[in-house]
Amino acid sequence: VTAVGAHGRSQDRVTSVFQVDWTPPQTGIAYDVFVAPRGDAGECSSCPEQDADVTSNTTVLAAAWCCGWHDEQTPIAGFSVMFGTAPEVDDVVEWRWVGLDESITLYNQDLEQGATYFACVAARNAAGLYSDAVCTDGVTVDTTPPTVSWVKDGISDPDIDNQAFLNMAFANWEGNDDESGVVEYELAWGTTPGDDDLYAWESSMTATLNGLLPGANEFDVEPAKGST
Repeated sequence: VTAVGAHGRSQDRVTSVFQVDWTPPQTGIAYDVFVAPRGDAGECSSCPEQDADVTSNTTVLAAAWCCGWHDEQTPIAGFSVMFGTAPEVDDVVEWRWVGLDESITLYNQDLEQGATYFACVAARNAAGLYSDAVCTDGVTVDTTPPTVSWVKDGISDPDIDNQAFLNMAFANWEGNDDESGVVEYELAWGTTPGDDDLYAWESSMTATLNGLLPGANEFDVEPAKGST
């Protein structure tokens, strides 16, 4: 801009350089973060490097994002985040500005057992343009343990009450968890219900049939003839 006075003198002023950017930022990834309930460390109290699919915490929502968020013309000015019961639905926590933080943890929430919650993230560049929203795959609240429907002696139905072998035994069972599924069963053998005096507790992974065989995983103490 040049200002010219009546006396003919002038003065120039130039703005600082600005850049034209009509493209939104590029997106990265977003994932749910598990934060253990207070007093329960679990496998980790907060796991920002792992995508969480299940949480037992009914008072905390947490998410993080990384890996690919950028803008080739103007810098990213910050991020907005929301939480909802479906992707891009902000019915739990409305969109909020978090600046350049790459994670968010919200306390004092009231989450429902069995419900699934999603976080969505959008970046804004210095030109004021927002990227598309990127949503997590959701985290399900599960505060109840799995149920074991039944446990039967033997390889299959019907449940057996007697066998002729002293050095082997089999059991089969069924369990379920409506919210998050069963990821592992543990199995023990004993002379009274709940005891493991014959074979200590051991993982059976997700198998619903297991047994003790000679030369493999034998009884720690061989049961006596006529014992139960």
